[in-house]
Amino acid sequence: MAEGLRRGDRAEAANAVAVATDMRAEAAMHRNPTHRVVAALAGVAARDIANEAGRKHPDIAEPALAERTAEVLRELGLGQLDVATFDAWVARQAKRVLLDRPERTLEASPAAVVALKRHPALRAALPGFARALGQQLAARLDRKLAGRGQIVARWPTVAGASLLARLDALEAALGEESPENLRHEVTAAARRERSRLFRVRKDLLELFGDARLMTEVVAASRGELAPGFATQVVAHTRAQLRATSAERFAHVDEEAKQTLDHRDLDEGTPDELAASFDGEDDAVALELLRLKVGEPATRRGRLRQPALLLVDETQDLTAIELSLLGAARRDSGSLTISGDDAQQMATGAAFPGWDGVLAELGADGKHATHVALERNHRSRAPIVRFSAAVLGPLARAEEAAATGGADVLVTRVDDAASAALRIVRGVRELRARRPRASLAVLAARAETARHLRAVLPAGVTVATVIAAKGLEFDVVVVPDASSAEYDDSPEARRRLYVACSRAIEQLWVVGPGEPSPLLPQVSDISDRHAARDASSD
Repeated sequence: MAEGLRRGDRAEAANAVAVATDMRAEAAMHRNPTHRVVAALAGVAARDIANEAGRKHPDIAEPALAERTAEVLRELGLGQLDVATFDAWVARQAKRVLLDRPERTLEASPAAVVALKRHPALRAALPGFARALGQQLAARLDRKLAGRGQIVARWPTVAGASLLARLDALEAALGEESPENLRHEVTAAARRERSRLFRVRKDLLELFGDARLMTEVVAASRGELAPGFATQVVAHTRAQLRATSAERFAHVDEEAKQTLDHRDLDEGTPDELAASFDGEDDAVALELLRLKVGEPATRRGRLRQPALLLVDETQDLTAIELSLLGAARRDSGSLTISGDDAQQMATGAAFPGWDGVLAELGADGKHATHVALERNHRSRAPIVRFSAAVLGPLARAEEAAATGGADVLVTRVDDAASAALRIVRGVRELRARRPRASLAVLAARAETARHLRAVLPAGVTVATVIAAKGLEFDVVVVPDASSAEYDDSPEARRRLYVACSRAIEQLWVVGPGEPSPLLPQVSDISDRHAARDASSD
């Protein structure tokens, strides 16, 4: 159950700070207008999105859920609010601010790259990297102004909250000390360095291309990042550093550069990564810009600061991402955050607790009071109890608003093939008996989802667990509750909990091979029994 925070020193809804779960909530419970918005967003029943997306792809797209959220807000008379996934939001802000952001962003970066660039250990390394950039700045000034090492030696003593502030202070001091006929050289050299500070592309390539520094980041992760990740990130970055074929062959006639398959020159070749940008780079680049110049802003623009900032799934945002959202928050504006720490699944996110979230967002938590929503308004009582048992020591006390309901069905089978056969039979009978029921099969891996998608009937949503966050279905089938997929770890507990808690009326958990140790109980049930129980009202 997610905890909540609410400003205790102000009564106005516009200034409320509230945290809710993603469970359906009764409107009568939320008299405060801000809380009603949270409840509406928390209870988005995006079955139409899920069913449509499931037919096309085993993963449900987050943008579709954002679109559905926008529809809910329009129904509440709040159609003027801008709704976007964090990735889409930060990309827009980066394009608005950064002077040298590449045009091409990779749709999917390697897992090692995503994990390292979102890990807290990278964020911790950025201030040191910024200090190294400052030393490089001082060395360039020293060479340009013939300082003979004096500027380099002086740099550590120059005060300032950012590299830009320190450069300004150094320029002023050198200007006063220089003969009048040489002051223009100081001004010109400082102007060049100032312009360089507002550009981050080369700095990012230097950061992620530094094998020693990336190895230190991996070591600082205390085993959360694999040793090989550093090498993979460096190789990936060096590939991005290359010029594209279009740039290298700019002198060649355009007609001569047309490919037989009409694809881009670099597509499907080792140069495919040339001059590209990872989606995770946007947040890192804006944070690095802040360290260099004091705020994520350039002459091109600054972060858009809305009067109302509402953030959902807060538990899956990294510290850098939360800090950026905090920079985009107006001091006098409204801030509403929602999330469930039991559902933290995103790579690199390390949930710091709600007080930590508020601190990263720059919000005053001194007057905030914790509020726990203790009633589950989505699932039937047996599902709530089963899901809590899966969470084990991570669970908080909660009760189901709806009493009664069918017991959770747990089936043990010999292997994945047997699991698929049982699921297909049970789903077909369920669809025949309850054609209007929404049904989802939620797998731990995309590969499992693809295999099941190929054999299950149309109209059944098949997705990965992480893709189904925030959604709900009448019936949910977990097809792979084995020890291999769900071991006894906090991460596995949260993942299996998310899968189970998507169910409203009926939950069927199938454990192929050695069942997961997280399952409260395992029983062998015949195909006929499984199909009958799974399809009962």
